Amino acid sequence: MSVHTKKPASLRQYITVFFFLLMLLLGGLVLYNNYRSVHILEKNVHANTKASLTLYQKALDRSLTSAETYLYTTAVGSTPMSNLRYYNFNTTKWFQAKYQFKNDLDYALHNYTVDGFFCYLPSKDCYIPSTTQTDDRPLFIRSMLADGIADETLNCSEWTRFSYKDTFYFFRVLHLNDTYIGCWVSTNTLLSSIADYSDSSYPFYFSTPEGALLTNRFSVQLPPGDSVPFSLETIDSEQMFVVSNALKSAPFYLTMLVPASEIYSNTHLLSSVIVVLALGLIFIWFLLLVAVRIGILHPLEQLACAIRRMREGNLSVRVETDRLPEEFQTVFGAFNDMVSEISDLKIDIYERKLQKKTLESQYLKQQITPHFMINCLNTACQLTELNELTLAENMLKSLSTHLRYTLSSGQTVPLREELSLVENYIAMSNIRYPGCIRYFPDCGSELDSATVVPLLLLNFVENSIKYEVAMGEILDIHIEVRAKAVPQSDSSAVHICIWDSGNGFSDEILPVIRNYSAKLPEETFHIGIHNVWFRMNHIFPDCDFSFSNRPNAGAQIDIRFPYRPFLPQNSTMEAAL
Repeated sequence: MSVHTKKPASLRQYITVFFFLLMLLLGGLVLYNNYRSVHILEKNVHANTKASLTLYQKALDRSLTSAETYLYTTAVGSTPMSNLRYYNFNTTKWFQAKYQFKNDLDYALHNYTVDGFFCYLPSKDCYIPSTTQTDDRPLFIRSMLADGIADETLNCSEWTRFSYKDTFYFFRVLHLNDTYIGCWVSTNTLLSSIADYSDSSYPFYFSTPEGALLTNRFSVQLPPGDSVPFSLETIDSEQMFVVSNALKSAPFYLTMLVPASEIYSNTHLLSSVIVVLALGLIFIWFLLLVAVRIGILHPLEQLACAIRRMREGNLSVRVETDRLPEEFQTVFGAFNDMVSEISDLKIDIYERKLQKKTLESQYLKQQITPHFMINCLNTACQLTELNELTLAENMLKSLSTHLRYTLSSGQTVPLREELSLVENYIAMSNIRYPGCIRYFPDCGSELDSATVVPLLLLNFVENSIKYEVAMGEILDIHIEVRAKAVPQSDSSAVHICIWDSGNGFSDEILPVIRNYSAKLPEETFHIGIHNVWFRMNHIFPDCDFSFSNRPNAGAQIDIRFPYRPFLPQNSTMEAAL
């Protein structure tokens, strides 16, 4: 009885299946690339539009807030308004107060982005509008005001809206001592204050929290409020990219409509190019299938035969490289060289481990390249827009110094360079958060030449600023460097204490951070702490890190390692400065 074994699949079959699967993969990649490209494009458009919209929204908030502040100031401190309340009606003094108050309103009208001011005294049935209006809108305002007072529906707590002759208006009124003072402004006037409203390249509108656009050009229901970051809506038979930003001073949203055709205009060309490339690759692959039989299978058989002989212990085996394609000549030549080297190669285990550690150290250092560069550049850009050229220049110079240091420093640097780097970083941060950070370095001149790894201190200072700085509050950052004697030894150690005045580590985070020497996680959570310890451990195997919360202060990090003077010719930061 004979036993039949299954014949293994040939390399030709494997290659055919491989190319078939590769074609399927290419098709999937084309579809995914189209989807991903559109998704990234939408995110970028949303981010850019949101940034622009925020600037306009802040400008509108300033206009509405300044007008509202004027109403509060006038209601509380205006002498003519007080006289109107307390002088007898229709007396000479009363008319003088009324005339002076109307002049005050007219003067204010030129200083604020509003269409009109008014004052209403129900007890005297006296309505005083700013006199520069020549249309019938003040009469409509008076009627609306009287109706709201009568049926107790007048909202005196925030900006409201009303519509008059196909135009939407924002309305603000204050009630004080039986006196009503307020103002009104059309949405067209507000939008014209931030851009040329007649220019179609600025498609701005106001919308309500319920998603209704305040315009008569078209009727559309948008997603309410901030329920979605952006949406695609069909408006006037055209798809529009809708992005909204809430006003801080009024219960409305500033909404921007961008035609989707402008966003997706280039995606169709990209898809066509990808399809053409895919078809070209498929044609080339079929040509390769024909060439595989001659150019690949036969040379691989020669190589397999040589490998079998090498397994048998024949280290004198060689593969002929004549009349072979250049690629196979390179591979077979490398195989021949490898066999020659195996016979007399002596591996130095220590040097290989040291080399590996050096490469890992360089890799880990690259992982902590400053991630705040984009924030610094955005800050510099905003400063130039605000005409703060000196601050923008200082920001860019400090950023240049910082990047030069992080990209050019070696395996070790003197402690004074690290302190200079921290000072430079805090200077940049103070531009972003003016008056919020105070820095207190305390290092004796005898220790500023101590050897440390690059970015040792910055990692912890950066975390303090990232998690503790808040506008309007002051964060103190202290770096204390002391020399400590080593028991039963003539050498000394360096003790660096970094602490701040923030909230400190939480009870959940502190045990995780203390486990800094654990295996590097796949996620980037606290990878900076692990990297700093990893690089310091290569230079000072007995270095020690401890994390705690300082009494009556914030987070505290203590670093202890042997003192080793640094050679000044390797200095990087001083040259950068």
